[in-house]
Amino acid sequence: MPSLLLSTYEYPPVGGGMGKAARAMARALMRRGYDVTVLTARFGDQARDERAPGEPRVLRLPVLRRHRNRASAFEVLSFAAAGVLFLPWWARRFRADATVCFLTIPSGIVAQAHRLVGGPRWVALLRGQDVPGFPDTPRWMHTVAWPLTWYLWSRAEQVVANSQGLADLAHRSAPRLPIRIVPNGIDVERYRPRVRPRRGGPVRVLFAGRLVRFKGLRNLVAAWEHVSARATGPVELWIAGYGPERPVLEALAERAGLTNVRFLGPLAEERLIRALQAADIFVNPSEGEGMPNAVLEAMACGLPVVLSDIGPHREMLLDGRGGVLCDAASPHDMAGALAPLLADAALRRRLGAEAREVVRDHFSWDQAVGRLIPLLPDER
Repeated sequence: MPSLLLSTYEYPPVGGGMGKAARAMARALMRRGYDVTVLTARFGDQARDERAPGEPRVLRLPVLRRHRNRASAFEVLSFAAAGVLFLPWWARRFRADATVCFLTIPSGIVAQAHRLVGGPRWVALLRGQDVPGFPDTPRWMHTVAWPLTWYLWSRAEQVVANSQGLADLAHRSAPRLPIRIVPNGIDVERYRPRVRPRRGGPVRVLFAGRLVRFKGLRNLVAAWEHVSARATGPVELWIAGYGPERPVLEALAERAGLTNVRFLGPLAEERLIRALQAADIFVNPSEGEGMPNAVLEAMACGLPVVLSDIGPHREMLLDGRGGVLCDAASPHDMAGALAPLLADAALRRRLGAEAREVVRDHFSWDQAVGRLIPLLPDER
């Protein structure tokens, strides 16, 4: 049985979309016959070495993480420091044929340190924050980290992006770097449409994700002001997630007199699924993405999506199937994209069915790992 180390500083129940993607990938690899060990950060009183039935073995390193749902740059780097410092502890507990790293920094640092002392070759999975120019990270941080990023990319067996748009962004800094594409996946059995159609009540638009500036939520609130003024029936905007933008967004909604905006806070996975199944439309006005799990989850739940017109979103809609694109920098354009869906239940049902079909046929985790496995180095 081939063995694989999956390195990620977030893993459920800690963290957000990247951790969920790591867990789903680990489970899909196990279904393909891989013995998977996850190396991740320890939070609170979590066990340092754990294996639940049907799950990968999880080794957790002590890090300087204070919050379950978010981590500062310093806290993220503490995972790299712990991975190197405790390398003798975790490396002797198993033998891996290959390592897969979520994010070049910090996980690639750990994998390369392991490689230098006889560990396996490794694959870098780009997720956005580790790519220069990604809007979630200050430019100065990428400038400072670039020599290390390039060193790690050049030492990785493969560099893999989860969308062509993210690969194109990486090529701006490293035009000759070979980059393969393996899209994110989604568990279409876990994320499903609601069983019975909802009857009555307001039409609900949902955003789920981190409440940070580059997600474009200020423009969403401004667009919602246009929507609310023109709506012919009751409508609600639900904003789920955590982050420093929440008080700003609450103030904007209050100033505009928007009593139909609800802030749900961070949602555990089961509550998120229920929120998706209770919603009618999903919106993501982000300025930049790798390939957002939240959008795939919404599409799997049969929601039509209104998305900013960026490369990864265009890749997900497959020529407009399942939703519409808009200029998210323009609240007026975003409101115009939302209006037909808010007014037409039949249109919502048609696009929602298309969205579910697109995810089922093109973005399952079994398909994703089927593309990844041929890229894995084999040390046996």
